[in-house]
Amino acid sequence: MVASLFVVLAIITVINYEDGDRYIDRVAEVRQTSKDSLAGLENAIKGFLKDHPFSQQIDAWAAKQVYLALGFFLYSAALLGIDACPMEGFLPDKVDEVLGLPEQGYSAVVLCAAGYRSEADRLASAAKVRYKTEAVVQYID
Repeated sequence: MVASLFVVLAIITVINYEDGDRYIDRVAEVRQTSKDSLAGLENAIKGFLKDHPFSQQIDAWAAKQVYLALGFFLYSAALLGIDACPMEGFLPDKVDEVLGLPEQGYSAVVLCAAGYRSEADRLASAAKVRYKTEAVVQYID
């Protein structure tokens, strides 16, 4: 595979009331409704931000949301005939530093290379080896 695209999926590490306002403005725009009609949602968001300042617990939840996005990225790439390879085991602090993510309020969670499979890859057409379903799935009656 020639990785013509390298994606860094990251979480936001700093969020404030202005972000909540920006989100409400966007909801009103997309749904073509008044901001006043979204007061309940706005209050819920701002209440959450007030009661739950960003912490490791919130970061862990956000990282799980990134993996949902990664799953859709991988699936969409496959539908387009594009190979993709997600990667962990990297040093997030170093990636963050190189890309200047902390200054932008972000932190890397997972990396993913994507591109078209090389025709010279002799393993590309080899049968994929996976454990049998019974070895990894347990059915509960």
